[in-house]
This record gives sequence, C-alpha cells and structure tokens, in this order.
Amino acid sequence: MGRHLKRRHVFGVAMALVAALALSGVAFAYWTATGGGTGNANAAAGVDDVTVTANPLTAMYPGDSQGLTGLFTNGNTIGVYITSMTVSIDSITSVGTCTFGTAGSDFQILNPTVNVAGVLPVGTTAWAGPTIVFNDQDYNQDGCKGATVNLTFTITP
Repeated sequence: MGRHLKRRHVFGVAMALVAALALSGVAFAYWTATGGGTGNANAAAGVDDVTVTANPLTAMYPGDSQGLTGLFTNGNTIGVYITSMTVSIDSITSVGTCTFGTAGSDFQILNPTVNVAGVLPVGTTAWAGPTIVFNDQDYNQDGCKGATVNLTFTITP
C-alpha cells in the first residue's frame, strides 16, 4: 500500500512539473513573440496656389516713392501657411532706355519682403510693406516716360 501511494505521489509531481513547463513555455512564447504587418496613410492632394495682387499706383516721376499694397487671395477650403512674400521688378516696358535693380538704376524696390509666417485664412488678406522708388538720377530719364514697371511676387511656403 505504501508503494501505491509513492507511485501516485511521483505521478502527481510529474504532472505538476509537466504543467509548470507547459505554462512557462506559453509565457516564454508570449513575451518573445515576433510579428510584422503593413499599413498606409494617405496625405491630402495639396492646395491650390495663393494669388497675389497689387493695388494700382499713381503715375510716378523721378524722386517719387510709393508704398506697395495689395491682397493675398486664398481660394482653398482651408488656410494655407506661408512664410513670406517678396516683390521684385521683373522688367520694364518702355519706349526708351529705363533701368531697374539697385540704387544706381531708375527703379528699385525697398524693403521687398513681407513677412507673414502664418496661416492665410480662406478669402482675402491685405498685405503692405515694400516700396517702389523712381530714383532721381543726374542723367536724362526721358526714356522712362510712360514706362510700365512689371513686378513679380514670390511666395515662400
């Protein structure tokens, strides 16, 4: 009879050991499992350009300077972030010789950058800051009579 209890006892211990090993294997597999997968996200298609317009100026003469003002028009359905807008003279349409660029030329832009550093809301937003100058030179500037100064507006996102 003692022998029968011993065998039962050994069998019980063996079963407990098998159960403990099985559970530790599950725990080990749980904590060391690996896997993989894929996913994706789609970005919006983008936004349309912002339009820049300048308000008209009065006719200029040598020695004149006028502040440039205008509007940003954001026709998107959301606000658009821009850092700045820079005004430059692209060309001059004139009958005679008329120059642009630096202080030694007939026309130049002072303070050409409008710092925005923000979101333009949907619709129109006013801008101001740059100045166009018709420099008064020591030479005959009749070549600039009736000239049209063509401006370029460059937006930095």
